[in-house]
Amino acid sequence: MGKVVAVFSAKGGVGKSTTVMMLAEALSGFHGKKVLVIDADPQANISLMMTPITPKYEGVSDWLRNMCWDFAQRNKRTLVDFFVSACRNAVPASVDCANYMIKPASDVREARSVELIPGNMELAVFETAFIEAGGQKKLAAAVQALLQMVRSTHDVVLIDCSPGLSALTLSWLEHTDVLLSPATPNYLGIRSLAVFGRLRQLLEGESRHFAPRIGTVITLDSDTNEERVAKRTIAAIDRSEGLIPLPMPVPRSPHLAFAAEYQFPPRRFEEKYPRTGNNDLTLIVRSLAAEVFKRLA
Repeated sequence: MGKVVAVFSAKGGVGKSTTVMMLAEALSGFHGKKVLVIDADPQANISLMMTPITPKYEGVSDWLRNMCWDFAQRNKRTLVDFFVSACRNAVPASVDCANYMIKPASDVREARSVELIPGNMELAVFETAFIEAGGQKKLAAAVQALLQMVRSTHDVVLIDCSPGLSALTLSWLEHTDVLLSPATPNYLGIRSLAVFGRLRQLLEGESRHFAPRIGTVITLDSDTNEERVAKRTIAAIDRSEGLIPLPMPVPRSPHLAFAAEYQFPPRRFEEKYPRTGNNDLTLIVRSLAAEVFKRLA
């Protein structure tokens, strides 16, 4: 059975989607794992990072067009469309989630075993309307059914959760195997970890149990004096939970912004994550993925 990882931060703008992309491509390219990315963030950033846009490739083959995020939108093959079908069905598990996947995703040559259930900017609207209509239990059942299906078909499933805490996000956190927390090395990054810790205490008193954390990924790091102090504080938070801090913070780098722009034809891993100055992005990404994979075992 595959492992399901929720990548979640209580705060937005921390490089969460970039972290998911890096892990997916490294786990596929260097560990030979079949990886599924679920875009559960209404901003749909990971979908845009890992798929082409049709207008940019007009006149292309059907194969490439089928990989496009906007093609999935038009043909109702997104996460929202899966939820609509699953929640309408008396047996959510009978809705085949494979019909909502883009195969393959990613523009890295070595990462040919990455697949994606693309996001939809209407996810927050759907969630709000559905829950107000009394469908929260159906939505939670659809989440559970989806994760049961993909555990049997993929080695690793990475969920790019929406920042903040909604009913849908809480369902992801309850039904995944582990939680990975991206955090920036500053006051707000520290507070985002504390907020989730407090929420866990409050809701576990109501018999709601979340997946255990496996660590904090430091993101957008410039290694200033202030950030070094914050990193020590974040490491102390991890140790207080019995966790060993993850190695090699992910630096603030313009190359990662470029990496987030889908390229066609595909590029090599080292081209997407180059070595520049003191930062060897390939080494950093590979080391992070190797450590996460070890903690999933």
